[in-house]
Amino acid sequence: MYFKDKDSNINIKIDQVEKIFNDLRSRLVFMNKEIDNIGNDSFLKNIDVENENIKNTPKTLIENCSNENCGCHMNNCDNLYDTNHNLKHIICDQNKLETNDLTKEKLDTLYVFIDELSMKLKQLESEIVEKNQEIVNLKEENENNDLQHKYVIESFKSENNKYLEEIKIKNENYMKELNEMKNLLKNKENEIQIKQQKILDLQENKSVLELKLKNLEKMEEKIEIFKMKERKLIEEIIDLKGAIRVFCRIRPKFYKNTDSKNYEIEYSDDKITIKEKIESSYNNFNIKTHNFLFDKVFGPECDQLQVYDEISFLIRSILDGYKVCIFAYGQTGSGKTYTMDGIEDNPGIIPRSVSEIFEVSKELSKNNWKFEFIISFVEIYNENIVDLLENNTKKCDIRHENDETYITNCTYKVIETLEDFTRHFKKALENRTTGVTFVNERSSRSHSIFTLKINLCNSVTNQKRQGILNLIDLAGSERLSESKCEKIRLVETQNINKSLACLGNVINSLIKKDSHIAFRDSKLTYLLKNNFLGKSRTIMIVNVSPDWMHLNETICSLRFSSNVKQCRLGKATSNVHKNV
Repeated sequence: MYFKDKDSNINIKIDQVEKIFNDLRSRLVFMNKEIDNIGNDSFLKNIDVENENIKNTPKTLIENCSNENCGCHMNNCDNLYDTNHNLKHIICDQNKLETNDLTKEKLDTLYVFIDELSMKLKQLESEIVEKNQEIVNLKEENENNDLQHKYVIESFKSENNKYLEEIKIKNENYMKELNEMKNLLKNKENEIQIKQQKILDLQENKSVLELKLKNLEKMEEKIEIFKMKERKLIEEIIDLKGAIRVFCRIRPKFYKNTDSKNYEIEYSDDKITIKEKIESSYNNFNIKTHNFLFDKVFGPECDQLQVYDEISFLIRSILDGYKVCIFAYGQTGSGKTYTMDGIEDNPGIIPRSVSEIFEVSKELSKNNWKFEFIISFVEIYNENIVDLLENNTKKCDIRHENDETYITNCTYKVIETLEDFTRHFKKALENRTTGVTFVNERSSRSHSIFTLKINLCNSVTNQKRQGILNLIDLAGSERLSESKCEKIRLVETQNINKSLACLGNVINSLIKKDSHIAFRDSKLTYLLKNNFLGKSRTIMIVNVSPDWMHLNETICSLRFSSNVKQCRLGKATSNVHKNV
């Protein structure tokens, strides 16, 4: 295309040259007519000859240009120029000869025309040179383009061949993968068939197992019903006897290297036996056996949930309007606080009790029951009652009115959700008094009393109930000789032992059925007065340590709890009445 465009431009230029020479020829014809008027025959002949040459020159030039031989005909242009030049001289000579007949004006016109013709011829000559150079350049460019095209084509061919080879290799790999996938698919289909058959077999087994499971569930329901009946009978028997139920929990060993050769602890579901080796004369040993009976014994392997499950039926009875009191007793470090409070990821009796009460109340609310939950949390420290829910500096005193116990200037919080309880419970634990002793790095130096009061009202039957739950973590008993307390800790230990001794005296008075019981000898016994007068269902959990160094305290705790088990409080009654 590029060369075609160049050829068309050359043809246009040739057409322009042809037009110029046609114009020149017409003007020469006009000049010939003028020369004819002069009348010189010899001059006319010469003019005719030159005119014929001029006429033939453009045609020759055009033919040569069209044949792309412009460079070869430069001499024709030169001859044309010389001819015109000679013509000029001839005319000049003729002008001299015929000056009389030729006017000066016409000759000047002729000279001007000849000069113009010369200029145009020179321009044509320069253009022809340029066109020749363009043709040469175009040929060179064409040759270079041909080389580049060949190189590009060869490159494309090589790349195309490489690409074809790669495609072949990929295609072979894809075919291999396809065959592998086909084989894998066949294997999977076989596996599916096998599994489908297994599923059918399992479904058959499932139907059989479901039948057995239904039978087991029915048996479990019956067993649960029997257990409930058994518990109710036990409760009725205990209520009739009015006894304090006593559970014992044995803490796991803290010291793995404890010398246990001098003693041995054996336990069953309701019995603990301690076999103590006592050195006699002549390097002989006597075995002294201590036997203790309980309503329930929890070994070191028992967890928090197992302990709570055993008392949960009693906890739920507060929703029936009963008063329930559970207190943990034992020496320092025996696990009382862990049993009652627990830890965040393994809660104790207090948080588990509140959580279950909320769950059961949700079910009862479907039967038109409405609830109000009120909590308080105090500690008895050095015979002073301290409010743990608030930083209260007012003096708190115990009051008993109409079989109900309350504490003056104490904070009572109404809770609506389990989150409310958790927030107040954590705050109370942070406020409780603890200290470091020789026996325990974090010893509770006070008795803590958590109380949950529930007011129930049925909007349909107009029945009202009030249940009260007291959960008590007693401070640990300590021997001054072993605890090695000084100053403040000494005073704390003395007050703790005094209040626990008063508790023992009250228990002994109840066992002996004394006419006067010294409840006022300590704040602890005075606070528990209504619980010991047959107004509530009471459980004591005695916590003991299995370590040899604590053996004497363990035996003392077990003896005390055995005395408590003999105590008869009378039948507990529920606080239920109807609005008239």
